[in-house]
Amino acid sequence: MVGGPYYHVRLGRKDGLVSNASLVQGNIAQPTMPLSDIISLFYSKGFSVQEMVALVGAHTIGFSHCKEFSHRLFNFSKTSEIDPAYNPKYAEGLRKLCKLHQGPNYERTKPFVDLYAANETAFFEAFAHGMEKVSIYKIKTGKKGGGEA
Repeated sequence: MVGGPYYHVRLGRKDGLVSNASLVQGNIAQPTMPLSDIISLFYSKGFSVQEMVALVGAHTIGFSHCKEFSHRLFNFSKTSEIDPAYNPKYAEGLRKLCKLHQGPNYERTKPFVDLYAANETAFFEAFAHGMEKVSIYKIKTGKKGGGEA
């Protein structure tokens, strides 16, 4: 719908018959997690930093990055830290989010972010590969999967 890449979704997983919300916590990235924790979470599941950037990058549809508006949140002018055009509570929330996502680990992701920002084809290929890899993550087959292989 938004012009993204086409990728194959493998069908027939036999190990996904039940969905349990209590198993989600700690297994997916949260918007409040520092980047280093997100990188570690993906790494623990066998995904590289580059694959993580491609997959997480898809979540930016309809969003803006802190670098695009942080000048209005920090040291806006000599008389105001925050742009007075912002709703104060909204601005404070944005300040917290932007502080959370700043840090020394950006160097690990910057080359991939820059690559994907400049080359849509590279992003689409990496995203499609990442989605296909996610679709078979820890797949169970044969008797372990609840059916025949």
